[in-house]
Amino acid sequence: MSAPLLPELLDDQARHGPDELAVVGPDRSLTFAALQEEVAAVARGLRARGVGRGDLVGVLLPRTADVVVSVFGILAAGAAVVPVDASYPPDRIATMLADAAPAAVLADSSLTGRTALDPSRLCGLADVRVPSGDRPAPPLPSDLAYVLYTSGSTGKPKGIMIEHRSIANLYASHRDRMFAPATALVGAERLRVAHVAAFSFDASWDPLLWMLAGHTLHIVDEPTRRDPVALTAYLREQRIDFLETTPSYAEQLTAAGAFRPGEGHAPRVLAVGGEAVGKRLWEEFHTRRDMLVFNLYGPSEATVDAVMATFDEAPDPVIGTPVAGVTAYVLTPEGTVAAPGEPGELCLGGAGVGRGYLGLPDLTRERFVPDPFAGGERRMYRTGDIVVLGADGRLRYLDRADQQVKVRGYRVELGEIEAVAARDAAVARAVASVRRETFDGTPVLRCHVVPAPGARPDLEAVGGRLAEALPDYMVPTELDVIDEVPLTPNGKLDRARLAALPLSTLVAADPVAGDGDEAELPPRERLSRIAAGLLGRPVADDQDLFQAGGDSMTAARLVGAARSYGLEVSLEAVFECRTVEALAARVG
Repeated sequence: MSAPLLPELLDDQARHGPDELAVVGPDRSLTFAALQEEVAAVARGLRARGVGRGDLVGVLLPRTADVVVSVFGILAAGAAVVPVDASYPPDRIATMLADAAPAAVLADSSLTGRTALDPSRLCGLADVRVPSGDRPAPPLPSDLAYVLYTSGSTGKPKGIMIEHRSIANLYASHRDRMFAPATALVGAERLRVAHVAAFSFDASWDPLLWMLAGHTLHIVDEPTRRDPVALTAYLREQRIDFLETTPSYAEQLTAAGAFRPGEGHAPRVLAVGGEAVGKRLWEEFHTRRDMLVFNLYGPSEATVDAVMATFDEAPDPVIGTPVAGVTAYVLTPEGTVAAPGEPGELCLGGAGVGRGYLGLPDLTRERFVPDPFAGGERRMYRTGDIVVLGADGRLRYLDRADQQVKVRGYRVELGEIEAVAARDAAVARAVASVRRETFDGTPVLRCHVVPAPGARPDLEAVGGRLAEALPDYMVPTELDVIDEVPLTPNGKLDRARLAALPLSTLVAADPVAGDGDEAELPPRERLSRIAAGLLGRPVADDQDLFQAGGDSMTAARLVGAARSYGLEVSLEAVFECRTVEALAARVG
């Protein structure tokens, strides 16, 4: 018997707990009965507009309860959700929507200017509701549930297609392996679950699954979710029980005291995913017996989470064992199963494998291949991740086999950065890479460009082009011109030599690398050097660091760099002071 699909799960909650809170948004709250009623109205309205099975519907809305209504209204209509992040550059939004060709886009009037889509396909949520009438026929397990766009190596984002049966399988697994032990630890039937992921990020589906299990979903607004100090305060005020985020952001929240016992309410259950967990974070929570912490691994092509572990399972970081319904193979380059302890590529089979890439049959055939261990009748997804199976039966992540990297939990194809930079007429070739040797282990994107014959690239123009075309997490913070690309003896790109090249343009030195005399400098000058190193350019002492391009990650790195310079700076102080001048006065 197949697992219930998501619209059925919502109906079940509306029957069994109609008056229980389903959604708490910055704008309004909805019980399960009210949510079901609004979802049905949207589903009827979409069907009245001719939207049905096989159609795609975009969602371009601010972070309010309306996003949840829209997502489930689309699913109930039998169509598939295409989430669009309003913070993306307009060109990228236009590229995504042109590729998806949605039958409609549910959009807020304040955001419609972010897209050049035909106005006839844009509709406000209030306009699409039909309050009464027959409900549309439910979707089938093989129907598409959503299409999620991620970075693509060809220079344009690619859409990953996930079916209803795959996300339903993930719900069934999480219900048993995550939700049940979490409620047992907290000692409550219904937990308060914070939604902090961007809706264009596949991890955004996990909190929705918690809601379908009867828990209350809190939609955290945009400014709060990006600010670890403000988010920490929100977690306390709303008495949040569960939070899912990236390991990088979990470290910032830890620094802000979000999980510190004895300082007000703190979440008892945490999940991290989207990037590899560092040893420091693992050690922070490995011995915590008052918390349950999950490590969730999974490429978007395999439906959010494919492998999972808890931090108390091993003394060192592990990604664990497959979720229910998913099979994991560690394969050698020859395609044989690697022995325990032998590195190999992780390939995923079973219920979580997606349908493929929208409109890209060749790439689909390359990455979604016949599963030789299932008689060739089913497919498996080649992740490109190098892992090893330990003697304890748990998988450990080692590295990537290609150019894909993770920055702030988002997938970044270096080829897409290179393709955008190379569009400049003065650029013959661009090579992107990632520098991991920063003092706090934060990945830093860098891009080297080779001039076209007789030309000299304007790096500010190249940087501007990258910022206009790419999401902020994909824009390199280090940019320079090189005469030629370093190659290995067999003519391939020599990434080791590339990473060793000095950077001289648009970015200062690493904020902890100096001439040894920093301790003699006054705090203001030390902080000014750090800010310049992090932001890639000099910053006026009275300039707002966040308006100058900083974000929560920058703030966390500034705290670590300041300490290496002999300055005790807290994360709260960075967000409160916001300028070098005010921060120096606070330190003084």
